[in-house]
Amino acid sequence: MDQQAFASGTGGDPPEDAGQSPHRTIGNSLTIPNLLLLLFAVGAAAAGQLLLKHGMTGVAAAVDVRLPTGREQDLLGMGSTSLKLSGIASIERGRLSTHGNAGITVGGLAREVSYDGAVAMAATPRVTVIGELLGRWIDSPGHIVALSAPHPSLAGVETLRLTPDASTLNMITCVPGFKLNLSTTWVLAANISIPLTTGGLTAPFTPFIGLDYSVGK
Repeated sequence: MDQQAFASGTGGDPPEDAGQSPHRTIGNSLTIPNLLLLLFAVGAAAAGQLLLKHGMTGVAAAVDVRLPTGREQDLLGMGSTSLKLSGIASIERGRLSTHGNAGITVGGLAREVSYDGAVAMAATPRVTVIGELLGRWIDSPGHIVALSAPHPSLAGVETLRLTPDASTLNMITCVPGFKLNLSTTWVLAANISIPLTTGGLTAPFTPFIGLDYSVGK
């Protein structure tokens, strides 16, 4: 069986020595100029939010700009600027609340459409039951398939290569869970992520459990 290796970056050349870089580095990858660009991107994302709220209903819009920070020699960063435009809505009625958001990303590594919807219900004064649906569509290969072809130099020998198919990547995940107020300052949160599609790298399920502590009380 013929084996094929996939590589990306600068053709296998070793990263340049940090001491030869014209910029001072933080750790092994992020330079001071790139750190400033990263802080600017975070500030631009925060300044791009617009919130409208009326009673228990809220609508917001957000703009997220990601700049091409990182180092090509270390295979870090996207290499191009990306822009994400998002809309967010939330409605609360009594013990039930619904939340949703959707966004579109252009630039960067690939185009992307993301969406998220959640419903939360206060089952008891101490227990909240939550159901969430997460979705992402990415304009990149969705599956890896095995392709059989004759060996170029050995007669009668078939080779098997792994290659991306022509589909796009579509991921939908269901996340049921709950929150339990253990005390006035501690909250126990637990959920389980269940993929509903087979695109990308997925596990049958991913459990999560955590403790939240409120500092203000």
